[in-house]
This record gives sequence, C-alpha cells and structure tokens, in this order.
Amino acid sequence: MKYNIVAIGDVHWGAIDPDKQLQEFELFLQFIEAMINEIDLVVINGDYFDYKLPLNSRSAIHAINCMHRLVELSYGIDYEEYFKIRIVRGTKSHDEDQLEVFRNLESGMSTPSELSHFRIIDTLTMEETLECLNILYGPDENIPSDDYYVKYIDTLFNPKRINMGFFHGNFDILTNAAAVESIKNNNLPTVIFDYNLLKNIINGPIITSHQHKHAIIHPLYNIGSYSRWEFDQEEPKGFGFITYDTETCNFEYKQIENIFTPEYDTYEFRTSDFKSTKEMTELVNVVKKKVSENPTSHIRVKIIVDDESPEKAMFV
Repeated sequence: MKYNIVAIGDVHWGAIDPDKQLQEFELFLQFIEAMINEIDLVVINGDYFDYKLPLNSRSAIHAINCMHRLVELSYGIDYEEYFKIRIVRGTKSHDEDQLEVFRNLESGMSTPSELSHFRIIDTLTMEETLECLNILYGPDENIPSDDYYVKYIDTLFNPKRINMGFFHGNFDILTNAAAVESIKNNNLPTVIFDYNLLKNIINGPIITSHQHKHAIIHPLYNIGSYSRWEFDQEEPKGFGFITYDTETCNFEYKQIENIFTPEYDTYEFRTSDFKSTKEMTELVNVVKKKVSENPTSHIRVKIIVDDESPEKAMFV
C-alpha cells in the first residue's frame, strides 16, 4: 500500500507575534485541506509550544484552535476518518506538558491504541499506525542515553519490520561532537539518538526535528523549524511530505516551503575586501534598497576591520 504523510516540527507557538504565527500556520492548514483526500497521516513532530503559555494568551488560543481545526479536517463533515494524527512530545522545556490540553481528543479511550484516530506519544513507541505501516516514534525523553537503550531494547529490536521513524531530540550526526561527548561523559538526562543504529533497524525514512536547520543525511530528514525568528536560519522553512510504499519500501520526501515566514539575512565582509570607502557606500545602498523593497526583512551586517586603513575604520 502507498501512504502519504505530512510531518511538521518545531512550530513553537509563542516564539513570535501570535497573529503573524497564525498567518503562517494557516498555510499548513490550507495545504492539509487541499490534499484532504490524499493524506493518510499527520505528525506533529515535537515542540508545538515554545514555553509554558498563559491559557488566555493569544498564542495559546491560536495553538489550541489550530489543533482543533486540524482534528476537524481529519474527520471531515461526514465524521469519517480522512487521516490519523500523531503528536510526538517535544523538549520538556518547550512543550512543558501542555500537550495534556489535547489529551481528551484521544478518541475518548483510557488507553490509546494503534487504532486511535488521535494519539499523543510520550515514550518510545512502535505502532502499526496504518495497515502494514509500522512506525517507530521517539519523543525527547529526559533519560541518559545508556539507560534509554537498555530500557527500550525490546522496542528497538522488535521482530516486526519498522517502516519509518519520527523522532524529536538530539541526533549524534546532527549535534556538535563536543556537545555529544559532554552529554555522554557526564551521563546527563538527555537522549542522543544513534543514527547508525536507527538506520539499520528502520527500512525507510527517519524524520526528525529539534535542530531548527533543515538538513538531509539520507535516510535522515531533519524537518527544521516551521517558522524563522532568528539569524543563522536562512535556509527555507516549512514541513515535510512523505510518500511511502509498504510493498517496495520505497519512499519520497519533499520539503513544502513556508513562504510567509520573515527573512533573516546576514552579510559578512572584511574591510580588506573593499578598495575604498566608495565601495563600502555601495554596500550600504544595497542594504537600504533591500530594506525598502521588503520592510519586514531582518538584516544583519557583519564587518570585520582587518586592515590598517583609519578611513575605512571610521566609515564602519
């Protein structure tokens, strides 16, 4: 069977102006609505919230309303299931257990199962979410890596074939090597996902989020954050669209771009790059033109003074 899956990570409700964030999230909901007959599963892949939000804040209200709209779309007007929804719990300091506000959506079941229409994943879980599609879900858990792999050895080495995985947290291949060593050496309660281990037990894509920069190290696909609200995040933002064939185990991943998120551009130069202050004036004019054409963009100019010219230094 062939399935279409949409995955969005690091929404971080509360990180930016709530009304602007709502406008951006509308794009995601519109995509779901337009593809309603094609989608089989939607995964919220961690950090739906940015911090503990006051319930009466606009960010919290928008976040709750948008989740309920997604659930409404998943059932359709005839209340027949169009697609399932899975939420992978994100980093504790972000989601802050606020996903409990959606717990009542878990089909009214005291113990959500693989048949559940809507489910929040709190611990490493292997589930046949769709017929013949076994998915391994790995939320960010506060436990040292060594303890983690002992605790979940039976889940990781399940005799059933695992078709794909959704994870939120630190992957060793995406995280600074010094940080990984520090976490391991100090036995900190932070899981480091083992890329080589997981790619050997998962017969398909590994979808992850937590690091906000979109990255691909086949078969690992880091979705990145949905929006942009800081510098050093110049790459396109958005969400993932995955097609998976359970018979052949072939899959295709596409990144759907969020075209409404603000631009954060950095220009870095050295004063030795310029022959004169006239050339530096031309740079200033380029920046001014960009700001006038797109007043909502954010621009950072880094100029390193690395020559002996007092005229250039004064100009900077």
